[in-house]
Amino acid sequence: MTPILLAATDSIPIPASEPETLIALAGLLVAFLLGSIPFAYLLGRTRGLDLRTLGSGNVGATNLGRNAGIGWGVLAFFLDAAKGGVPVVVYGVLEAGDGWVDPGQGLAVAAGIAAVLGHCFSPFLRFRGGKGVATMAGVLCALAPVIFLSLFGVWAALVALRRNVGFASVLTAVAALGVGVWVATQLGRPETEARLGLAVLLLILPWVVIVRHRSNIQSWFSSRGSDA
Repeated sequence: MTPILLAATDSIPIPASEPETLIALAGLLVAFLLGSIPFAYLLGRTRGLDLRTLGSGNVGATNLGRNAGIGWGVLAFFLDAAKGGVPVVVYGVLEAGDGWVDPGQGLAVAAGIAAVLGHCFSPFLRFRGGKGVATMAGVLCALAPVIFLSLFGVWAALVALRRNVGFASVLTAVAALGVGVWVATQLGRPETEARLGLAVLLLILPWVVIVRHRSNIQSWFSSRGSDA
């Protein structure tokens, strides 16, 4: 049987047989659906709140924290992070244990991206969703803990300085893009060949976060323009 390839490079190998490929695709669908569970929205409903009609209208942890209390927001953040991290861990175990892929972590990266997209475009909310920050954090924590801790430090410092979670999230996403570019420039070295998946993730997910914050960005520029 002719091998079915899902990637354009050998740096992210994938299951070679058709049944394994179908299993991998089914797993990515599960990761997407797991990411689609709108925890912040559901927690809000337990408090009699519909986040879609409150504050920013976003169904993420930040809006829940503003309207239900910081404790509820923190709980939603961790649940959203978990739904990003769990698929990555599961696929990472499969990759290492079954030999489906090399250490490039291709399927783990794909599962993480699927979870973030599910969070941002949840079919349970008519393809509305959050802005992807917490779920992306969970993906990075599972896949690259050192990078996650570094970016979390940047985010926490910006929140402390500006008291604006959206602003901190956008600038941290920009920093993540910078890290992605740096990782990509190192791919020519043999010892970093397996990091292609990480580079792809860091060059895709930050853009998702930035685009999902476009209304925030427009508001910031509008306010600066009115101040001028």
